[in-house]
Amino acid sequence: MVTRHPSVVVAGDDDSLADVLHRLREAGRGGQPIDLIVPRDSSLLLTAAEFRLLREMLDRDRLSANLCTDDPLRAQLAALLGVPCHGLPEGWQA
Repeated sequence: MVTRHPSVVVAGDDDSLADVLHRLREAGRGGQPIDLIVPRDSSLLLTAAEFRLLREMLDRDRLSANLCTDDPLRAQLAALLGVPCHGLPEGWQA
């Protein structure tokens, strides 16, 4: 059995939501899962509208992605809007 390790997309300081969505599409092309790392100080994914756009794109493109964050607001929004979420990967410094 082959274990699929997730691709990783990190939201950078200068990224727009469109940039991150594009990178998620590219990372998910092969069908592998994706970890989207959003550091606490990022300006992305702070509103329900942004999470809706993310969820719509994931559904439309049939991508499997997990939001990785240590921000309680983002975790709460993710849970409310159906985006899988867990903490930052071990050793990640946000």
